[in-house]
Amino acid sequence: MKYRTTIILCLPIVMSAGCTVDVDSETVNEKITQASQAVVVDDCPYSNHRISFEKEMIIRDVAVVEDQCRTTWDSSKCTANGFTSSSLGKWTFKNLISAIAGPKNPSEFVGRWLSMWENDQANINGFSPVSARPMIRANLIDPWITASSGVNCGAGRAGLNTPIHGSGACLLDLNVAPFRLLAIVPRLDLAGSESYGPADANSTGELRFVFGAVNLGLVGDSAKLNGALQALFILEYKLPNSRDLIDWAYDFNELSWFSTMGSKTQNSTYKNWLERLTERVVASGAMPGAPNGSAISQIRTNEIDFQSGTSKVWEFREHKLMDCAGTPSACFLKLASLAKTPDSSRNRSAALDTFLISNEQNILAESYEIPTAMQTLRSISGSGAAGTPTEAVHWNVSNATTSYDPLARHIFGFGTCNGCHYSETDTSSSRAHIKWRKIGQAAQLSTFLSIEPGVNPIEPDPNNSSAPLNAQSFSDPVSGDLRQYNESWRRACELRRILDEGGGTPYTRPSGAH
Repeated sequence: MKYRTTIILCLPIVMSAGCTVDVDSETVNEKITQASQAVVVDDCPYSNHRISFEKEMIIRDVAVVEDQCRTTWDSSKCTANGFTSSSLGKWTFKNLISAIAGPKNPSEFVGRWLSMWENDQANINGFSPVSARPMIRANLIDPWITASSGVNCGAGRAGLNTPIHGSGACLLDLNVAPFRLLAIVPRLDLAGSESYGPADANSTGELRFVFGAVNLGLVGDSAKLNGALQALFILEYKLPNSRDLIDWAYDFNELSWFSTMGSKTQNSTYKNWLERLTERVVASGAMPGAPNGSAISQIRTNEIDFQSGTSKVWEFREHKLMDCAGTPSACFLKLASLAKTPDSSRNRSAALDTFLISNEQNILAESYEIPTAMQTLRSISGSGAAGTPTEAVHWNVSNATTSYDPLARHIFGFGTCNGCHYSETDTSSSRAHIKWRKIGQAAQLSTFLSIEPGVNPIEPDPNNSSAPLNAQSFSDPVSGDLRQYNESWRRACELRRILDEGGGTPYTRPSGAH
């Protein structure tokens, strides 16, 4: 294997021994032993199905994300070059959010949601409020008001704190919604996973649409990335379990067999097939009986550009449809608690010490949940010193605890929002695994997903097809121990398992150990 390294000394991966596919029979101690031996999956035992990283796993080619028909509402773009009018706007934010809104006016629905960033929101468990991020007005909302042509909209209404829902509102024009498609990401590997909570045996995985927010007033400025903001909106859908996991797997794997993806001005059979799959997930009524009939599971956001001032922190939020039972009129997107992420104020606290120490073995086995009393509605991390408002968060025990397993500390931090998007995956520079982009360019990926630019992260080692050729390697932010990952290879191994077996228990845990 080759390793991308950010430390002076790079040690070889210790090859795991005695691993079996039947992880149900493993004891916690066996899992701990294996977790300490390997995090790069170097013995994937499943058939080497053809899987294209770019066509099937993280789809970010401009042929797709700037498809002239599916990513716009200009009907003239759907009349030639193999496009048809039925594809108009299928991969736009408007199309997706309108289906999520159900019977409600989608502009009112979006306005109510975005307004949550303009005012403090009550937190849970007595933690500090989820503070307002007022620059969402100048960077996102006001330019959108200017570009909208409805009542109370237009340039004359920008800068006046014009409401975007309720009485006297500018109902934002979703045809020009300031969200640039970055990637379409099937996540069948999440079926049965404990990545975001207890394993769900009925899960068939997820499909994600990753958007980058845009300042519409800067779209023409290439030097400013055509208005791209450091603000990501990830729409995460459940794959409806009306179809079996194996059926979803073979349908998505079909994408790897098309010879070309086409271009943004030319349709292709690849894009027709991808649209067919995405519509089964995102269309109105895709999941009967779910809130608003939508298959949406949650919308996660990750941004720094909505905060005012110079001392900024990245903030992660999660939003779910709530208050839907019996009162559809109240079914709106609202803040939800973050999986496996305590409030940042609990870092290095006695309460966290107690939890980490008493659950050390479960953490090493990657089978744990944080106490309800630690849950929060936001996760933050900056670049400042420990104990400051802009602290760069490294999850750890307090000074009162002199010894704690460094691998357990790392795995716990790896499971949090502000750990996974920071030093536990060597994502310190951008806090994003799929990054904002300018027009005409594909979104860049973190080294956690891509190893390095130009590398196919799921290319097998020519001397051992069960192992990847490349891996990411970096130093643990607290202990200095070597950490190595190839997350995309881990996901590919799970896809091969599903194609071989049709489902069952995941072969790997989120860290790659098994």
